[in-house]
Amino acid sequence: MEGGGDGIASARALTAPPRAALLALVPLLVIVLGFITPPILPHALYHYPARVIPISPWSDGASWMWSIQVVALALALITLADAQRRSVPGIAARVVAVVGILAVLHLPAVMLYVVRGELLSLSAASALVIVATAALVVTSFRRDGWAGWLAMLAAYAVAALPYACPLFAGIFNEFCGGITFDAADVTLLALCALALRRR
Repeated sequence: MEGGGDGIASARALTAPPRAALLALVPLLVIVLGFITPPILPHALYHYPARVIPISPWSDGASWMWSIQVVALALALITLADAQRRSVPGIAARVVAVVGILAVLHLPAVMLYVVRGELLSLSAASALVIVATAALVVTSFRRDGWAGWLAMLAAYAVAALPYACPLFAGIFNEFCGGITFDAADVTLLALCALALRRR
């Protein structure tokens, strides 16, 4: 009887979401808010008028850029749903995440193709993001349970880093929410990295 009780307790502990997964909902939702809020920009670096006029992402020819918010919303909903059910995001959730991450990688992939070594810093940053994201996605499929999902969230955070990087100045200014996005994306990456180290 005691052994059976321990087994049940262990099973529950395995499916209970770690604190890092629940905390990750906060930066993910901050990123989602960037879809409807004007960017908060460091005026010392980027001189913008006091009034910011939001425009529709679907009419400005850059709807791919908004994949960061759409994917963040999907990841947040998956995390929340599995946390409430005390289950672990399964293979279907990870496939959805990979498709979303590929959409987010659109920017560094295009930059790597367009720049083609003409601007070394931009090419190197784009290549590094793609390689690091791919490594984390592979790690996600190699790890079980919530550890695998945290690795997938980390992959998303790395894939989205160019949107927070001043090297990609136009994207930083217009689409991601500026320093608000910076703070959220770095926080998400730090939460996942710390949790994975402990596990």
